Amino acid sequence: GSSQLLQAMAAERQDLTAVILRRNFGQTAALAAGFENAAGELIVTMDADLQNDPSDIPMMVSRLEKEGVDVMCGWRRRRQDPGLRTLPSRAANALIRKVTQVNIHDTGCTLKVWKASLAKILKPIGETHRFLPAIAAMEGATISEVEVTHHPRAHGSSHYSSLGRVPRVLLDLLTLTLLKNFRDRPMHLFGGLAGASMVVAAAAAVAALGTVFQWLPWVGISGAMSQAAGALVLTLEMTVAALHFFGLGLIADLQARTFFEARRSPVYRIRNIVSSNRTSRIKDRFGKRF
Repeated sequence: GSSQLLQAMAAERQDLTAVILRRNFGQTAALAAGFENAAGELIVTMDADLQNDPSDIPMMVSRLEKEGVDVMCGWRRRRQDPGLRTLPSRAANALIRKVTQVNIHDTGCTLKVWKASLAKILKPIGETHRFLPAIAAMEGATISEVEVTHHPRAHGSSHYSSLGRVPRVLLDLLTLTLLKNFRDRPMHLFGGLAGASMVVAAAAAVAALGTVFQWLPWVGISGAMSQAAGALVLTLEMTVAALHFFGLGLIADLQARTFFEARRSPVYRIRNIVSSNRTSRIKDRFGKRF
């Protein structure tokens, strides 16, 4: 298999280091391990199924340096896979482009060239490998794409089910959208939900009062309250929900502050610092000192 071949090659070549995981942790974990242990200024990722063509790598590196971007993504425009895989993939790519506002056509193509200073801060988890360009964009990265060669699969079979992964992709996309918009200000999300709940509670309270005054002359206070019971219960439930949302927002805000402070990670990324008398403090695009 690939691990045995890599170990044999690494034993013979001083310029090659193989990182062998204890078991199959998934593609995202494999990329994270590669990013963490890779050396050099650029990192190239690609699958081992022989469908990507390594001869595209020099061209991609050249394009990355020429355009001055942080990530150069491969685009399998002429993808050599069955329609049952390509059609759902195209639909998913269109949805991801629309939601994330990262204008690349093939987020699922593993063949990419990364600037190491970017790749090493991404820390991908779960099954977020297909969203790495969007996550990189959240860190302020510049991204481009170029068409690459794609060969038919000659060996083995894919472990991915095109239809089976749809729910996971949608859930991951929802998570990414929430992180993109609210990761450093979760109170804006929960506060909005709390406000909406209070609006519903206020409307239900007005409806309850209207019902009470409408029925009071005919059935008395007990009967009127009985007629307004539904609206009164809704008022109470929405008020409690609003308090819960507000409390969750407060806790999430405190957790967000703790998260950034514990990692000593700022909520911004410096592209560069230009100053005639501060040359010793010039940084690269993602905060790591030269």
